[in-house]
Amino acid sequence: MSSAQPHRGSLLIADDEPEIRRTIGEVLKKYGAKCTICKDGHEANHWLEQKQFDLVISDIKMPHRNGYEIFAAA
Repeated sequence: MSSAQPHRGSLLIADDEPEIRRTIGEVLKKYGAKCTICKDGHEANHWLEQKQFDLVISDIKMPHRNGYEIFAAA
C-alpha cells in the first residue's frame, strides 16, 4: 500500500462576483486545492503570466478580459 499523498492541484478562479468566487474557493480549499482567486480578467491574466495552474475556472462575462481570453491564455 502506497503512502503517497494525492496531488493537490493549483487552481485559478476568476469571477467578478465576490460571492461566487468566495464560495468556489472555500469549497475547493476544503478538498486541499491551492486556489488563486481573481476579481477580473486583468488580474487573472496577470497570474497566468506568473504561474502555471492545473485548472482554470472562469466566469465568461468579466471586466477587462472575458473568460474565453483567460482560457486561451492558460
